[in-house]
Amino acid sequence: MPLDWQECMVSVVGQVAGRTGFANVGIQRGEHNKWLHVQPGETEPHLTLEQARAAYDRPAARLGFKEGGDGDWYKPASTFAVDA
Repeated sequence: MPLDWQECMVSVVGQVAGRTGFANVGIQRGEHNKWLHVQPGETEPHLTLEQARAAYDRPAARLGFKEGGDGDWYKPASTFAVDA
């Protein structure tokens, strides 16, 4: 079975967050990504809206994150706990 690198990376961040006292882990909503906009010195954005949704929103939903009141994605850090 291939490595699910998105799940792996989010799991590591979740474990660190829980061990360092954070209550939640957040993933920015694709529409909130700064790379959707042309940056200074650039002529076009780095991401389309569809690319941002594919990179942020779909993985967040797939990994069990829920939309918060600000539209970003959140999951309790406690759900990532691993017994040492």
